[in-house]
Amino acid sequence: MYKAIIFDFGGIFSMDDDIKEFWKNNATKLKIDPQEANETGIPIWLEARIGKIDSNMFWEKLGPLAGMSAVEFKRYFIGYTGFRDELLDYVKNNLRGKYKLAILSNQIESWLEPILEEKKFREIFEVIVTSYETGFAKPDLEIYKKTLEKLDVQADGCIYIDDMIKNLEPAKALGMKTIEFKNYNQCIEDLEKILGN
Repeated sequence: MYKAIIFDFGGIFSMDDDIKEFWKNNATKLKIDPQEANETGIPIWLEARIGKIDSNMFWEKLGPLAGMSAVEFKRYFIGYTGFRDELLDYVKNNLRGKYKLAILSNQIESWLEPILEEKKFREIFEVIVTSYETGFAKPDLEIYKKTLEKLDVQADGCIYIDDMIKNLEPAKALGMKTIEFKNYNQCIEDLEKILGN
């Protein structure tokens, strides 16, 4: 009997959030060298996602490379990544109230928090665990343990959904049932099969 469902955020709710792909796909439009952008951006991202530096630095350093202010670049980047509203609606209408719900995300604060606020995630998910708050990033086992602790459930009572296999492995090792997210329909189908719906 499953008591809790844990969702990753990037690649699940947020759609095209691969930073390297972003630069590759926007290189011509933004007149930017993807390699230079990655060399500047990735180290900032890695530090900011575990809360070691202010995540606003990501936009401040990369905006000028893209010929934009930090605010303009942030708006452009988040707009580009998109959002899977149908999944949030499904969670709200079919899972809320029946299961404990959590978000477990490797993310930077200045990107994730405005979306959580705008889309009212905290009204739907009881637990939100982030790399920037805990100081641990997936696939570090510690962040999964903290999520289970906050949910107050055993690993074998949880389903964990992520689009990256390397982030599913620790969840599986702890005893969670896992789903690799490939697309919306496949994910819902797999989830309903596990839940016996």
